[in-house]
Amino acid sequence: PGEQPEDEETFYGVADNPESPIAHNDADYAPDTEGLEHQYNLTKKERNPELRRKCIEHYKHLWGGHIHCICCGFDFEKAYGKIGEGYIEIHHINPHHTFEGEHMVDPINDLIPLCSNCHSMIHKGVPGRGTCMTLKELKNCYK
Repeated sequence: PGEQPEDEETFYGVADNPESPIAHNDADYAPDTEGLEHQYNLTKKERNPELRRKCIEHYKHLWGGHIHCICCGFDFEKAYGKIGEGYIEIHHINPHHTFEGEHMVDPINDLIPLCSNCHSMIHKGVPGRGTCMTLKELKNCYK
């Protein structure tokens, strides 16, 4: 929980990514319909849940037992109560897609906690660069 599948270069909804194996042409759909089914092969890079746990524990220790977004400060528990306790998304500072195969990840220096909105925006990238933003760039965008 807390980390959704993502395209590390640019965050898209599945059907919005023109290179997605399940991207569709508008002509594929009958008017006002959804649910076309397609089969495809996929190679997925697995995340290590222990790295996620260590990152969250590190930041909880720094922040007095609570976890919140490092960019905007959003705290799921304060906003949603018990259901939001401990919930946060974890972002790889060094994009996951740039590594071949299994590699070392430091949960303190390579991962950061972000709320869902900030995580989506950091993956939106910088126009013309084709990569996700740095935390500093994201903070400069946040109002």
